[in-house]
Amino acid sequence: MTPTVESADPDRIAACSDFAVLSLPNGLACQLAPQLLERGVRVVDLSADFRYRSLEQWLQVYARRPAPSTVRTLRALQQCRLRPAGMERPCHR
Repeated sequence: MTPTVESADPDRIAACSDFAVLSLPNGLACQLAPQLLERGVRVVDLSADFRYRSLEQWLQVYARRPAPSTVRTLRALQQCRLRPAGMERPCHR
């Protein structure tokens, strides 16, 4: 049997599945899982949405913004050039 990737339509998933394994970006599993459970589909969630028992715990771990030095726009990345080893940092602005 070959695995099938389908759209995240809960009715369609429920029509052909007894269970679903979700591995979605944060915020998506908490939207889809309840819809699947309502339709009788058992759910295994590998994302972080249901990892903690409380929203407060989840927010402490996942609701942080990246440090400004780690954020790059596509334009900034395009302006970066690889330099030979030993050169000073090329892309820090």
